[in-house]
Amino acid sequence: MNAIIALSIGLRLLGVGYSILLLARTRDRRFGFLTLLFSFMTLRQLLTVQTASTGLEELPGLVVSVLTLLTVYYLSEYVTEENALKTELRAVNERLRSFRKAIEHAGHAIFLTDSDGTIEYANPAVESVTGYDREEVIGETPRLWQSGKHGDDFYAELWGQITSGSVWEGELTNRRKSGELLWIDATIAPITEDGDVNRFVAIERDVTERKEREMRIEDQNGRLTVLNNTNEVLRDINRELVAASTRDEIEATVCEQFASSDLFDVAWIGSRGLVDGTVSPHSWAGSDLGSLENHIEAMCTTEPTPVEQALRDRTLCLPTSRTTDCRQSAKNGASSFRSPITMRSMASSG
Repeated sequence: MNAIIALSIGLRLLGVGYSILLLARTRDRRFGFLTLLFSFMTLRQLLTVQTASTGLEELPGLVVSVLTLLTVYYLSEYVTEENALKTELRAVNERLRSFRKAIEHAGHAIFLTDSDGTIEYANPAVESVTGYDREEVIGETPRLWQSGKHGDDFYAELWGQITSGSVWEGELTNRRKSGELLWIDATIAPITEDGDVNRFVAIERDVTERKEREMRIEDQNGRLTVLNNTNEVLRDINRELVAASTRDEIEATVCEQFASSDLFDVAWIGSRGLVDGTVSPHSWAGSDLGSLENHIEAMCTTEPTPVEQALRDRTLCLPTSRTTDCRQSAKNGASSFRSPITMRSMASSG
């Protein structure tokens, strides 16, 4: 047996052992095929060793053995990289499943839209925030639940900000599927690729209860401020009343003191007619009679009127925003009032 044949057989036996080792390590069936290939190549060489020539004719067989062994080596490297990629891909998929699970179970409504704002994905919380099923909003745009409380300029500014690549955060008034209005705390962020915005993600949270609580507190604070400031005016009035001797002087002094205060623009005292129940002013300051009568007429269209409430309870009338507000700013006209103290005046004189 010449050296070339011996080397070729040795390489093929090495290839068999190498392939078996890699097959056992990776469980990759491709190494099983190479093991069989090397085995048959080795068996053939052993069966023909006695009849083989001793010249360079056996050199191609040696080259085939080398190339086949190299094939096993490079395949092992490829399988190692492939397994590493599979492991990384499994980890990425696991993270994606975790992210998806977190989004699916999030208490906030989360939307994914294309570059035109068409919704491509919505999590189940969309129903609790908008009233629509997630299947109903896919293919729609967020215009579906716009309330009409925000003008076109508001949405144009919002759209311009997010399409420029910036994140928009703020509060919106939306309308549920049922028609009910609600306050939304929203964050809208662009998703960019190579510097171009191709998607948007929006997170919306229902903050209606918080906003209503804040408005109640603000309203209560406003009422307390008015009452505290009114008490200061009343102290000034009490000092002026010492010099008044008749009812007309008392009423005139009261109206003048209120109207001259920074808290009020107009003050008046009136009475109700015994026959028709209409309210008529007989002392006032800060306004002409025509504007005052127009204001009283508008105020008395509510049900119950602030006058009736004041006369019934014999206390200050503090109308809410759903009725005529006695605390309107006089910037809107001479007939507006900032304080409910005039209601007490009516009650005391009726």
